[in-house]
Amino acid sequence: QDFETVHCFEPNPVFIDCWYKNIPADQNAILHEVGLGEAESTANFALPLDQKLQRIPGSIKIKTLDSYELTNIDFIKIDVDGYEDLLLKGAKETLANNNPVVNIEMKRAKRPEEGRVSQKILRKLGYRIQKRTNSEEVWIKSHKDRFVWQEWLES
Repeated sequence: QDFETVHCFEPNPVFIDCWYKNIPADQNAILHEVGLGEAESTANFALPLDQKLQRIPGSIKIKTLDSYELTNIDFIKIDVDGYEDLLLKGAKETLANNNPVVNIEMKRAKRPEEGRVSQKILRKLGYRIQKRTNSEEVWIKSHKDRFVWQEWLES
């Protein structure tokens, strides 16, 4: 199934360049050249090709997902290498208002504190884990969605 619009958020200049080389401009995808976090701020990568944002001020712009005031969101994919808890803190309104299915890469063994805080945030918002495969977790909000998304999960 195609989505009407796909909003992508990427703070790494290397991956931003890759985006523009590979995604046609006429697609239904919009790239926001920022990282997502708990508040408007800045961060930095340890090295230019590092994928993990450091929790220190730097040259990378950070915004909250809530600041975009997006509506009609069906699905959110999160792969932020250690920034999961901060992203979710800045996405509470978006999650509460839209009830999307959330697919989050959660490396609990590698980053247990971020995983614990992230799970707590999702549970407080009424989400429950539906499926975990390797480091990928799928969270849904209501029982009625379980049957709709079960077919998607099994495909």
